[in-house]
Amino acid sequence: MVTFTPSVWKAEGDKLNTAADEFYRGAHKVIVAERFTPESKSPIEAAMAAGDKRCYDHWHQLIANGFEALTDIASRMIGTGSDYEATEADATAAAERFW
Repeated sequence: MVTFTPSVWKAEGDKLNTAADEFYRGAHKVIVAERFTPESKSPIEAAMAAGDKRCYDHWHQLIANGFEALTDIASRMIGTGSDYEATEADATAAAERFW
């Protein structure tokens, strides 16, 4: 069985928040990229715009959803660690109640 320690749970939640931030910053070039907009009625430009749209929308959704999921989990981990730490006198009691 894994030992639940509220302070460790909070610290790992902080690390996950940091990882989410690094992930989001690492994707900055994708986030700020602009869609390709055709400047003429060229079928080549139309094909490029269609391909860009399929890629652009999905990448932005993946990045946003990934960042949101990571920060949501991190927030819950920090909250859980804080709650158990505040209500239990020692880590052993918190671990027993957690499991």
